Amino acid sequence: MTQTSTIESRIDDLLAQMTLEEKIGQMWQISGKIDGAEEIIRRGGVGSFLNVEGDMAHELQRIAVEESRLGIPLIYGRCDPRFPHHLPHSTGAGGQLQPRHCPRRRAGGGA
Repeated sequence: MTQTSTIESRIDDLLAQMTLEEKIGQMWQISGKIDGAEEIIRRGGVGSFLNVEGDMAHELQRIAVEESRLGIPLIYGRCDPRFPHHLPHSTGAGGQLQPRHCPRRRAGGGA
């Protein structure tokens, strides 16, 4: 089995496990800290977030990976008014639950 077919089979398996609500949730994005975000993430009701940084971003990602039913990581981005596009914040932020990939986090700084 090739790496591509392995990834595709993993995706197919994950999609087969997802409820309709979780699939819809993957299309939802939150911006900033909202009341009840933690519980919404636990239920699989959010797929990405913007404008949440540091410890709060780390905590929301931890909840998604460790406390949601399927453990799907969140896409994390930042909306900066100086730039009219939304891109994933930084490469290091993607590894925020793996400190070896994010030296600032390992040193106790923000993501």
